[in-house]
Amino acid sequence: MNRIFISAKSDIKLHKLISESIKKIKKYKKVGLITTIQHLHILPKLEKQLSARKFKVLIGGQVLGCNIKNAKKIEKKIDAFVYFGSGMFHPLAVAYATNKPVFVIDYVLNNVVQISKEERDKYLQKKIIGRELAKQATTYGILVSTKPGQENLKTALQIKKKLEQKGKEAILFLGDSIFPQEEPNFLQIECWINTACPRIIEDAWEKNIVNIDDF
Repeated sequence: MNRIFISAKSDIKLHKLISESIKKIKKYKKVGLITTIQHLHILPKLEKQLSARKFKVLIGGQVLGCNIKNAKKIEKKIDAFVYFGSGMFHPLAVAYATNKPVFVIDYVLNNVVQISKEERDKYLQKKIIGRELAKQATTYGILVSTKPGQENLKTALQIKKKLEQKGKEAILFLGDSIFPQEEPNFLQIECWINTACPRIIEDAWEKNIVNIDDF
C-alpha cells in the first residue's frame, strides 16, 4: 500500500511561556531544543529568544516516543533539554534514555514542567526487573510489527534462533498493531520480547515484556 506523508505546521505563537521557561531553566546555560515535526519551524524562533538571554542553544530537532536519535546526538553538548509541544509521551522518551533534565513547554496546558528524576528512576527500575525476569522464562513470544519504521523481522528471527539454540521455545507474533488485549489468547507465553515501538512495554501487559535492547 502506498502512503503519502504530509507535514502540517502548527500556528502556535510563542508568548508568556518563554518567560516562564527562562525561570525554570536559568541554571542550565547550555540547552538543546527538541520537538515533533509540526513544530520544527518554531525551534529557530525559540533559539533566537533564548540566545538573546545568554543561553547557548543547540537545535536537536524532531523526536518521537520511539525515536530520539536527534536528542542523543547533542546529549553530551548540553546541560538540559527543552521540549516544545503538547503532552509527555515524546519528552518522556528523552528523559528515559538520557541523563539530562528535560523541560516541557506545553502550549496546550499553558505551563512549563520538568520531568522528575523519580519518574525516570521508576521507569529504569522497571526495565531492570523486567530484564532479570526475562532470563528465567522458557517460552517467549517475539512481537513484530509490520508498520513502516517499526518492522524488525530480521532481528526477531535472529533472537528466535539464539533462544532455540539455548533450548528455549520462541514464537513469532506478526501484525500491524500490537495490543496487550490479545495476550490471554496465548497463555503459554511466559515473556514477551518487543521488536517494535519501545513504548509498547508501557501498556498494560499481564506477562513480563522487554524491548530487544534490554534483552
